[in-house]
Amino acid sequence: MSLSLGPLRDGDLEANHHLVGAAFGSSRAFDPERALPPDQVLAGYDESELVATATLIPGGQWFGGCAVDGVAVSAVGVAPHRRGEGISKALMAEALNLMHERGAAISTLFPTTASLYRSAGYEMAGDYVKRTIPLTDLATANIEADVESFAADGLQSLAPAYDALARLSSGSVARGEDWWDRRRSRTEHADVRVFLVKVQVADGFGYVVMGAQPSERSFMDLRIDDLGAENGTVLRALGTAITRFGTVTGTVTAFQAPWVLEALTDHGQRWKARESIPWMLRLVDLAKAIEQRGWPPVTATVALQVSDSTLSHNDGSFELQVIDGEGTLAPGGPGTWHVDIRSLASWFTGWRSASQLASLGLLTSESGTAHELRVLDTLAAGPPPLIPESTLSVGPFGRETPPF
Repeated sequence: MSLSLGPLRDGDLEANHHLVGAAFGSSRAFDPERALPPDQVLAGYDESELVATATLIPGGQWFGGCAVDGVAVSAVGVAPHRRGEGISKALMAEALNLMHERGAAISTLFPTTASLYRSAGYEMAGDYVKRTIPLTDLATANIEADVESFAADGLQSLAPAYDALARLSSGSVARGEDWWDRRRSRTEHADVRVFLVKVQVADGFGYVVMGAQPSERSFMDLRIDDLGAENGTVLRALGTAITRFGTVTGTVTAFQAPWVLEALTDHGQRWKARESIPWMLRLVDLAKAIEQRGWPPVTATVALQVSDSTLSHNDGSFELQVIDGEGTLAPGGPGTWHVDIRSLASWFTGWRSASQLASLGLLTSESGTAHELRVLDTLAAGPPPLIPESTLSVGPFGRETPPF
């Protein structure tokens, strides 16, 4: 096998589209207006034949109230007749090196084969949950608000409302200009009717983007694809605005965190979780990830011995130090607590506590204390890590819409 890994070559956008389609069973026709920028595609060639592809989309996540720089990986595919040759592992190793060169601290993906991504240092680190409620269960709040529709080209102007909500959760996508461009394009080229609604109250504004879905009992159901609110009053006003669809809509589906959805209803338990897909995270630059993440306002130091067989800069002894909510990771120290880069990823997001990792034999020490373990538990404690959207507009399994 002669495998060459690098940027997608000129003129191969359509070939890349068909390779992804063959890998994931899609027959969607190629549309140049919806094609990915070539610099976001890592390609594998056997001489002139395109045999592998991975999409690398800039965009981090919110953790501890701070945005951590990252790259979302999607549409990792190998030509069906070339599977089983180790191409995907080589592709992911090169992708990690490329992400590090581009300054990423973390990387996120939805796995089709967890074993492949675990071999590259990814680990389960959060969830993507579909919840549904009858629209009639949404609360009608007596809030004076201006409600209006808006055009997709005005989406990025609403970024402050998105950020205000996203920073209070854990795992929400940290959106840059490229992401907002993709959201606008996706909205403008949606295969279903899309409703864009903005509300303005005295002390803030918010917005919701909803897509129409087929319904068995009503004219349509609604899916909340995007939501932002500068404060709780705005969030309640948005819920009231959604109830205006009640004469033609049966249910509302959403992927936001439970605390957000509960604010839209008087009885939050009525949001029923229907399906979920776990997502995985990789610490690409451990020191940078520690520095960018938000931490509790405590002062603590813990000595770690981290193993990373793929990215050598993450491998070795480090001292994790947090001072009044600011984190650093310095090389050296006694390496008291032993952990691999995969397990550390699940702790970083709050998906697993340090005590849980220790009970599973994934965080070990001969001289570490129970106090240090509790410190590690405290540092990463917070809201459950949930992504409320299919990553950066390229959904799980390479699809461009949520998989439900």
